[in-house]
Amino acid sequence: MSGIYGVWQPIIALKDTKDISRLYSWNKAYGSVWKNVHAGDNTFLGCSYEKLSDTAPTSAPVLHKNGKYAVIDAVLYNRDELIKKGQFPDTLSDEELIFDYINKFGFDELKIVNGDFSGAIYDAQKSTFTLFSDHMGVRPLFYYMSEQSLAFSTDIRGLISMQSTDVAIDETWLYSTLAGTSNLNTEGTEFAHIRCVKPASYITFTLNNSAIESRAVSYWQPGSKKIRLSSETAYMERLRELITDSISRRLGAISGLVGAELSGGLDSSIIDILIHRLGREALYVSWSASPEEIPYAENDERFIVE
Repeated sequence: MSGIYGVWQPIIALKDTKDISRLYSWNKAYGSVWKNVHAGDNTFLGCSYEKLSDTAPTSAPVLHKNGKYAVIDAVLYNRDELIKKGQFPDTLSDEELIFDYINKFGFDELKIVNGDFSGAIYDAQKSTFTLFSDHMGVRPLFYYMSEQSLAFSTDIRGLISMQSTDVAIDETWLYSTLAGTSNLNTEGTEFAHIRCVKPASYITFTLNNSAIESRAVSYWQPGSKKIRLSSETAYMERLRELITDSISRRLGAISGLVGAELSGGLDSSIIDILIHRLGREALYVSWSASPEEIPYAENDERFIVE
């Protein structure tokens, strides 16, 4: 998982580098390959680059093409499909592939991208800034917007550390979270003015009458694709196929030893059983209590873990 971050001030020139240094300090731990930045009069983009596979193509952390600059954090699971659709070379990294894909087909076509990703694209010609997220929000991307400034960061602590950020607490969000009395939206945070890019969406920021405005668009909705089968057995078999395919795709995107946690519940147990059945070497760690400490109960989930 790479750390991506940046600042856009379309009216005021970027002079104070302390806030940018604070952004970097909270995102540098996410990357181990190298750091790369793009710095303009009004725009700064940074990326601490990481990749999960030693054999995967590598790109420059900050991408640039046709007047557009981008930082993207991505692992793709349907590369072949995307390459075929766009007739792209197979030597592109996952980040380059998403960048070229968006440039060719637009943000709305992210709906067919199978992967974990988030990113930011600055269009210097149109003077627009766009943040986007994957279908489930696996790769979080937080942002802070005022009338004259936009800042974003993989790690929310990068935004909190900036002197220019209003870090007023959202008391309603905090109370609802602690009390468990409300279904919170996926955009809110404990800070009133710091938001998270909503899963399966993109936000385009533009300058209008000397103030930054935003427009959010959802490119996909859960349940938009209906599956109708003839029996409960057929549904069970289809679910088995989907879960197996999902884990197989993710294993294919990672090289080396896989780390897997077992919480003692069904979800992690099923995933780890399938990792083993798919023939992948893994290091398993269980958070379950030992039966010496807490005896087994009837239908105990720890039997599955064992």
